[in-house]
Amino acid sequence: MGNLSLTSLFFIMSGIILLLIAVIAVIILVCSKRRKQTKQMAVSDPVSGALSPTGFRLAAEKHFRSSATCYSLIAMELRNSYQIYETFGSSDHQKVLVHLHRVLKANLGSAEPVARISGNTFVFLLKNQKEDEIRARLKLIHEQVNRFNYQRKDPYLLNLCFGIYVRHDTAEPLEDLMQKVTHLLKDSNSEPRYRFYVPPTREPENRRLELLGQLERSMKNGDFIVYLQPQIRLGDRRIAGAEALIRWRHPQRGLLAPATFVPLLQEYRKIYQLDLYLFEAICQTLANWKKKGLELCPISVNLSRETLDVDHFLDSYANLCQTYHVSPELIEFELAESYLLENAQKISALIGEIRSHGFHCSLDNFGKSFIPLDLLRELDVDAIKLDRSFFYGENNNRRNRFIIEAILKMAAQMHIRTVAEGIDNDSQVQYLQQAACNMIQGFHYFRPMPVEDFEKTAYQDGILRYVEPEGSRPVAAAQHPVVQQASSSIVMFSYLPDEDRVIFSDAFSPILENQLVFSNALALFRGTSLIHENDRDDFFHLLDRCRKEEGWSKMPSVSMLPKAVMNGLRSICIPKILLPLEARISPVPS
Repeated sequence: MGNLSLTSLFFIMSGIILLLIAVIAVIILVCSKRRKQTKQMAVSDPVSGALSPTGFRLAAEKHFRSSATCYSLIAMELRNSYQIYETFGSSDHQKVLVHLHRVLKANLGSAEPVARISGNTFVFLLKNQKEDEIRARLKLIHEQVNRFNYQRKDPYLLNLCFGIYVRHDTAEPLEDLMQKVTHLLKDSNSEPRYRFYVPPTREPENRRLELLGQLERSMKNGDFIVYLQPQIRLGDRRIAGAEALIRWRHPQRGLLAPATFVPLLQEYRKIYQLDLYLFEAICQTLANWKKKGLELCPISVNLSRETLDVDHFLDSYANLCQTYHVSPELIEFELAESYLLENAQKISALIGEIRSHGFHCSLDNFGKSFIPLDLLRELDVDAIKLDRSFFYGENNNRRNRFIIEAILKMAAQMHIRTVAEGIDNDSQVQYLQQAACNMIQGFHYFRPMPVEDFEKTAYQDGILRYVEPEGSRPVAAAQHPVVQQASSSIVMFSYLPDEDRVIFSDAFSPILENQLVFSNALALFRGTSLIHENDRDDFFHLLDRCRKEEGWSKMPSVSMLPKAVMNGLRSICIPKILLPLEARISPVPS
């Protein structure tokens, strides 16, 4: 029995020891797993799946030590994250961050780590150091980030901005590099998209401060020159407006572009003085045109953020209009779309105040950022200027066309005039005319020019001229015989079969801002919804009769034209469409 008791005791003690060993092993395993989880949490971002700032520093330092490659450091920021959050909610906002990391990982190599260092900012390394190579890779990333829109019925842009630091000094600490590259993103403006760090030097800084000290003296001496860039109305290719720009004719340095001095004045909060100077120069210009008997041309001018912050600044502007006897309706203030992202309520109230003084108001750079459409609906603007980024290249991007046409249609439905900026080739002009854009501005027709050159270029016998020769431009409706209309709700049109051109009466134009002339009529009207579906059969029947019959065609109950008018219209058909304009005619393509 004694031996049995000792044996039992031995097994019991062995079991206890094994159990303790197992418990200790489990504890060690759990602790090890927790340490790994803690370490993983310390080096990775739980929202996007990218590295954390700590993880990025460890990975970057490792690559710096083990490789002779001089990397470039990139900071990428999602500029319109607030609008995405407000419109789609927090869950979709997190999905966007995951999407950004996924695209970055797909475009980066194993030796190019990426991290999310703040709410909407990622940093990563690139092995490339040549500027064109870096631009090409970042452009590809931007395109792939927005590729999801090809399958969406409601596309929207993920607006990215990149700060780039090309690392040549291998001894410079990573912390200093990250501060420099993220500082490049602080400017709220979306341009330029790719911002390269330029090391400051003492001489340029001295030159900048020297310019600042010469500002007031140059204003008194008239060294700042107004430049005007004509705006073309697409309905008849006629100059119908201009945007005011400014150049500095410096006594020692020659003609300076705005990029040289405007950021400096903004930095030291001196831009308000220049805004007021430019506005007074515009008033003087309009007063001189009136004195010379020239047709007055509406002029648009930008308002800086600093000017908007000045209390009652509009009183000074209105007083200048009274001093020079200039109607405020001839001047349109352009507000950058980015202002809406900061304080939409304040801007909405400001737009109302601008209009109450008699000025017009437009949104500049429209389309750079993602703005909810319900917000745009609340803004009582007269015009929107489509950002030049829509029109790079030949404008053959299917997604861009969808977005442009949707904006134009929305604007027309709200009776908002549209201006396309940065137009530099004829294919863009043709497309925008067919898409029912009201006006264009760009190098295709005119570069900015001094006021004196504008007067020589834009006017013919004191009247704003057409930009194309008589034989090639669309013929204005006013050049054809005037047809008496039964009422303002009746739309009439002329058709020139040989030229395939349709010219509508004035009743067609309230929404389209006098866009009455349409070339390539058959293809245009069959391929768009410019003519309401209820009218299409009758409209095309009339066009067909016009092509086949000599003289003219008419609908029942249409009064005959005077015989004297008929004698001059053997190849022109003038029917009437007895339909209310607003209810039966669609203004833009769907």
